[in-house]
Amino acid sequence: MQKSKLQNYISRSKNANTHFSKAHHFLSFVHDIFGEDVEINRAKEMFPELEKYLVTEKGTVAVRGKADALLGNLIIEFKTSKLDPMRNEEIIENAKDQLRRYIYILWREYSEDLRYLLMASDGLRNYVYRPSLKGNLEDLEVDEDMPSKELDEELRKIIDLEQIDEMNISEADSDHVYVWLDRYLLYEETIPITAENFFFEKFNFFKSYNC
Repeated sequence: MQKSKLQNYISRSKNANTHFSKAHHFLSFVHDIFGEDVEINRAKEMFPELEKYLVTEKGTVAVRGKADALLGNLIIEFKTSKLDPMRNEEIIENAKDQLRRYIYILWREYSEDLRYLLMASDGLRNYVYRPSLKGNLEDLEVDEDMPSKELDEELRKIIDLEQIDEMNISEADSDHVYVWLDRYLLYEETIPITAENFFFEKFNFFKSYNC
């Protein structure tokens, strides 16, 4: 990936101050790098059943994996505030609550066996979570009149979010960012990048692209 593309994205993302602009710049960045290899769009376009549960219709992005892939389905919730755990833990928890709502609806509408990853992002800082059930979906009946606070409390009881990775795009070089994005947008397996496997993956996969 050309360094200029990454720097342009970082600049645009830093200047974005709405959910729409954060998501828009990310979508443009991904399309510019991966083209049509990634099936990515606004969440309400990919999964219409989520629309009434979205905090902001244009601030949530979804990636749909291949039908035969083990993984590949990804929901990204964008926040306008910086996701700095040292200063904004409450904002991160709010994003996680919203992600729980989405995975609950998708599991209920489709199947609990479908695998998803969830991501909270401010455009630059990204936190990746693997959701799992620690209760039964049937134990919770959601209706449109349920207060958000009550819904979130109930979902925390049955859905666990394990943080499996994080990335600050503004602090990484372009090669590392490409490999990291490739891992979560295209890969059929998801293993957090380590110093040991980063260079192996960079050699085997990055050399195939010149974007």
